[in-house]
Amino acid sequence: MENNELVQLKEKFRGKSILIVGDVMLDRYIQGRVNRISPEAPVPILEWRTSEDRLGGAANVAVNCLAMGAQVNLVSIAGADDEGKRLQEGLRNAGIRDYYIHFSTERRTTTKTRVMAAQQHLLRMDAEDTRYLSPSEASTVLGLWQDAWDKNHPDLVIIQDYDKGLLDKGFIDRIIQQCKHAHVPVIVDPKRRQFWDYQEVTLFKPNLKELSEAIGYPVQPRPEAVAEAISLLRSRLRPANVLVTLGAHGMYLEGEVAQLIAPVPVELTDVCGAGDTVISVLAVAMAAGLPVAEAAELANRGAAWVCTQPGVVPVQWEAWR
Repeated sequence: MENNELVQLKEKFRGKSILIVGDVMLDRYIQGRVNRISPEAPVPILEWRTSEDRLGGAANVAVNCLAMGAQVNLVSIAGADDEGKRLQEGLRNAGIRDYYIHFSTERRTTTKTRVMAAQQHLLRMDAEDTRYLSPSEASTVLGLWQDAWDKNHPDLVIIQDYDKGLLDKGFIDRIIQQCKHAHVPVIVDPKRRQFWDYQEVTLFKPNLKELSEAIGYPVQPRPEAVAEAISLLRSRLRPANVLVTLGAHGMYLEGEVAQLIAPVPVELTDVCGAGDTVISVLAVAMAAGLPVAEAAELANRGAAWVCTQPGVVPVQWEAWR
């Protein structure tokens, strides 16, 4: 992309109001060095060097949208614990308000700890609470959603689902109906538990694994096979657009037209956060009025760039140079 085109794109993206509803989490990285095997068990001994916390889940989506110049608000729930405080600190440092996040004493903050040596993953530990919200939590979060909606007049809403309990059918229906009534586009990054609850959204973005699990058989990453699976999905969910991410095989978009978006050849470093980047770029581009196909092409390049970076990082404008 030429510099003048990039400048024009930045102008289109600047200030678009994106409202994100989804599961937030803390991504923790422990870096060390392995020189020997434990005498107690056949496992490596890690000599600790550094640790770092980064924003993950819907919080990473928020950081990505912010990096593209959007105005971002985030509705979610986290624990009133040490990890929740770290999450809160990370949001504030990133310039994202935590007004609409409920820090609950009833649950823990989802934390994914990755143990690494020489840029290789040795282990991931997940600490999380995936129960649906209690009645009091649900009431509080619903109030935060309504407050965020009323005060920020979103150009587009993202539902970012990681099956951590924030989103149940009732809350999902409320969000979608509110968006439809106000003619606000709503795009969804689904997970397994609520996959079939996202009726008639503007864009539905599963990955190939999620699509396969939902329809009950392994979908091959070939255009005709993906198109057949999307036909089954459309018969139940009736979305305006479907974008299936295919990993190393690119993306398949079906809306006004159907097209395979070829992968961008890059040297992969870390695929963590690529899906978050896709939904973020789609959201800001669509909010700015770009056609879905053009937004998907930008998202494809943005995700490819993120995969060249270690760890979960937000997309940068250099991805499109």
